[in-house]
Parts: sequence; C-alpha cells; structure tokens
Amino acid sequence: MVGDHISGGRMELGIGAAWFEREHQAYGWEFPTLRERSDRLEEAAQLIRLLFTAEEGEKVSFEGSHYRLDEAPLVPGSTRPRSTRTAHIPILIGGNGEKRTLRTCARYGDISNLDFWHPAGVDVFRHKQKVLDRHCEDAKSPGQPWYCWGTAAYVQDLLHQYVEAGAEEIILCGIGNRPDAWQQIDAEILAAFR
Repeated sequence: MVGDHISGGRMELGIGAAWFEREHQAYGWEFPTLRERSDRLEEAAQLIRLLFTAEEGEKVSFEGSHYRLDEAPLVPGSTRPRSTRTAHIPILIGGNGEKRTLRTCARYGDISNLDFWHPAGVDVFRHKQKVLDRHCEDAKSPGQPWYCWGTAAYVQDLLHQYVEAGAEEIILCGIGNRPDAWQQIDAEILAAFR
C-alpha cells in the first residue's frame, strides 16, 4: 500500500466492528446489529490478512457472506522484508468483546486495541489479556499488545504496571498535531522508559 511505502514500513491498519451509530447516520450508512457488525469485522479481517500476506503478484479470491474478492491484487504491496516479525502491514483490531472481537484479533490481527476511553484499570487489562491469550492459543498465534491513557503522572505509573503485566507497545492517541504536546509527553512520560 502507498501509505506503507511513504512511511518506510511503519503503517498499521486499524479496524473494528463499529460502535458510534451517529457516525453512520452522518454519512447515510446503515448501522447493522452488533452480531452483523462482528460478522463483518471477522470476515473483513480474514480477507485483509489474505491480501496482506499474499506473495508479490499473487491475486486473492475470497467468498464470504458480506465480502467477495475475485482474483484481487494488492498493488503496491508491503515493502517489509519477508524475514521480519511482521512481514506485512500489521492489522490492529480494536474492541473489548471477549467472545467475538478478541477471538477475531487472535485469528487475524497482529495488534489489539482495547477501549480504555472509560478507564478500567490494570485488573481488567490482565483479564482481557488472559482471554486474548486463550484465543491465541486456540488460533496458535502469540499474544498481542495493548494500550492505556490518562494524565502524564497516571500514565507513567500505569505504563510500568502494563509493562510488568506483559504489554510491549503503547499507542498514544487524542493528542492532535501539536509539537509542544508531543514534546511534553516525551519529557514527562517517555523519558522514564529510556
């Protein structure tokens, strides 16, 4: 994909089952039931993974209940060498659902994104990680990283707890395009982890 080329292989694709009905209404889109949205997420993640992991020049066919590909190419493909840990654009799957979303992440995702807009704490993280780990064992794939948020002091303390609990990657979000905010985060939070 062009974004992967432009970013020098740093692109990640984030998807979820959708939750914000008003967003759908604003664009005139149907807002299906949670079950259908979860079905669509699982099918989309499966076909995206097929596209992302196809050999260069390989075309992908897929027949699902919601999506269909007929000899579809992914051009341009990823610039990542096949020998790297993630030799394709990583697929980030967002959501908290233990039965469907975390299972879909274990099967087809590379990164999980747990919704912490409503802080649930380290205990919930540990629980969700155990659920995801069980799904990963069933799917025969390794566990996935998570993220957290809060004030600078709160995040710094929590990040240490999350690292101890097994988190390997943290996504910083909701900051905007303000260099001064990123400098403050670097000085107040990230510096503690160097």
